[in-house]
Amino acid sequence: MKKKTKIIIGTLVVFVILVAGISYRGYISAHTFTLSGNEQIQSITGTVKVSSPRDTEVIFIK
Repeated sequence: MKKKTKIIIGTLVVFVILVAGISYRGYISAHTFTLSGNEQIQSITGTVKVSSPRDTEVIFIK
């Protein structure tokens, strides 16, 4: 009985991690966009200018 319980708990842990990963991936893709050219991001306290063709991560803190 104890072995069966461990198998069930292990399966549930893997399932929860899988669901969390899929959910996080969907959240990130829904809230990510690409700026083109010389576009700018306006923040409340100033301006954030993208000056690199590489991926840039900007985090706004409330």
